[in-house]
Amino acid sequence: MLKKTIYIIGLASIISLMLVGCGKSKASHQSDKPYGAGQISKKVSSESASDASSSSDSKGTNAANSLNLDDKTYGVLALEYRFSQESDKKASTDYFKDFTSVKKLSSKNSTSMGGLFYADKSNSLEESNNHQYNQFTYNGDTTADTFFKVGTSTVSLQYKGKDPSGKLAMSQLPVIRKTVSKDYLVKTFYKTSAQREHVDNYVKSIPNEDDWEKQQESSTRYMTDN
Repeated sequence: MLKKTIYIIGLASIISLMLVGCGKSKASHQSDKPYGAGQISKKVSSESASDASSSSDSKGTNAANSLNLDDKTYGVLALEYRFSQESDKKASTDYFKDFTSVKKLSSKNSTSMGGLFYADKSNSLEESNNHQYNQFTYNGDTTADTFFKVGTSTVSLQYKGKDPSGKLAMSQLPVIRKTVSKDYLVKTFYKTSAQREHVDNYVKSIPNEDDWEKQQESSTRYMTDN
């Protein structure tokens, strides 16, 4: 009888231990669920953030487009981008801060705006570009010329790189090609009221190709007569 009692007690203990073990296993398995769900949740959150960022960029581009800036103005913003790439100044520097007003062309000054003028892609200056690029040119100094093409949401530009050594021929200088979003250009160089005023004045100060040619003719006559 004693042996039977001991046997029953022992059997009960074994069953009890087995039940406890199963409970722990189940609890452990259930505790993995929230962790797994947490990981999935984090991934979804990350993807959502990425989508939100893309959405924000899209809205930003729409905001840039809503300004209804013309190609010449985007070209000037691209010029500022080029200047920022070639200098140690911070990107948001106002490169045209001296243009608090529009500078008028003068027959007495053949180098107004340093001789810079704007030629749109229909110009006859660069047949090799197949009329794909607008340009700001000094009519001879190709190292200072900037070619650019305005797209739906970006501006592509190209220009000659610098030669710190001063040993390269003009034809050996590297061609720098960049594509920048309109959104970045607007947010960086056309954000404040002061930036906008200076850029707008600079745009109006740069003569178009026809105006530049007329200025050259007028300047030549002035120099001849005086």
